[in-house]
Amino acid sequence: MESSSSRSKISSTKTERKIVEKNRRNQMKTLYSNLNSLLPNRNFKEAQTLPDQIDEAINYIKRLEEKLEKSREKRESLKRSRNRTHAMHF
Repeated sequence: MESSSSRSKISSTKTERKIVEKNRRNQMKTLYSNLNSLLPNRNFKEAQTLPDQIDEAINYIKRLEEKLEKSREKRESLKRSRNRTHAMHF
């Protein structure tokens, strides 16, 4: 037979786990909301499921990486072109 203190410990442990889990869910909700706020504005964003929002964020980051790489390539190309032009004048 369980003692009163044993039941109290079990109940306390369950309550603590519930609180920890609730805090984890709230933190995840806040993080997803923050991530979603960084995406370009779209009217349908509110209606998207969480997995769809994450997919959108992943795709958006990939597009940004591609854009960044293209910008770097263009910058290097312009530098080379400028250096050739500059070298021709001397």
